[in-house]
Amino acid sequence: MAAQPKPLELNQASRAELESMPGLGPSLVERLLVERAKASFVDWADMRSRVSGLGAKTAKKLSAMGLRINGLAYPD
Repeated sequence: MAAQPKPLELNQASRAELESMPGLGPSLVERLLVERAKASFVDWADMRSRVSGLGAKTAKKLSAMGLRINGLAYPD
């Protein structure tokens, strides 16, 4: 059985922590950080509505790798 990934909270993660996740390149991380600076993300739907270029497939993959928003995984 594979070990569960360590959770990474999107609303507190550093640029380096976010860029270390496969699927999050520098430009997407920049868009995430710009929107997060305006207001913390409430949930996955809020984040996806505010950050262009992050679809359901990518969100699900990031969640499986441990990314969380307010402690919550991406809803199936």
